[in-house]
Amino acid sequence: MFYEWLLSQRERRDDVGGFALIAASDKKFPRQSHRLYILLRHCGDNPMLRRICKKAHAEFRAVRRAAAEESVVSYLDGGGK
Repeated sequence: MFYEWLLSQRERRDDVGGFALIAASDKKFPRQSHRLYILLRHCGDNPMLRRICKKAHAEFRAVRRAAAEESVVSYLDGGGK
């Protein structure tokens, strides 16, 4: 989930886009995980990479949360019938 979202950010011209490019070329990137602690462990001791990873992960969580809320609202408005 996170990895797919991250790859969709590759065209961005900011830190998250750069992180996405790094992840796409990193054969050892934890592609199956969406847990921040696993992603940070992969970033190692690089403070800049860890900061960008946290930023990307926060955006990912916000997008997921907004999608879940939209789904609930749609269901409550009669879309679930």
